[in-house]
Amino acid sequence: MQAKWSYCAKLLETRPALDTLEHLPFLPLIPGVQTLHTRGHYLENDSIFGIAYLTHRADRAGLILEGRVLHTFQGISKDGRYYIASWLSVDSGVLPVEFSYKSDVDAIMENYDLYRNARIIALNDQPADAFYPPLPDLDAIFESFAISD
Repeated sequence: MQAKWSYCAKLLETRPALDTLEHLPFLPLIPGVQTLHTRGHYLENDSIFGIAYLTHRADRAGLILEGRVLHTFQGISKDGRYYIASWLSVDSGVLPVEFSYKSDVDAIMENYDLYRNARIIALNDQPADAFYPPLPDLDAIFESFAISD
């Protein structure tokens, strides 16, 4: 967990373009790998700074379906005492709910990078307020955080 904290702190200090990174920090540690991340951006107020983004986690390359995409915030209090992590399932309105044919799934797995990239494009093209809950509302939660002694 300390490695993830340190990685997040380094990102917040150097502020690279988040879409250029292979993986973004995600706590708490849960099984699975980050199969995608998109719409990443920095959030900051007087008490905290962090990143918010959409992600999909799976045990392996898996179907990216409605209800399985997460909005996450990963941040640190400005005094360095607290790591703040949250994730919430969001509906995009652009992803399929399920796949009914095994042949479709097999074709997707054979061309997973193309499939994943098409899902990233669809998520990026969707207006932020068309998600449920709306992404600006989720960001506002973290922008309103205040930490005091």
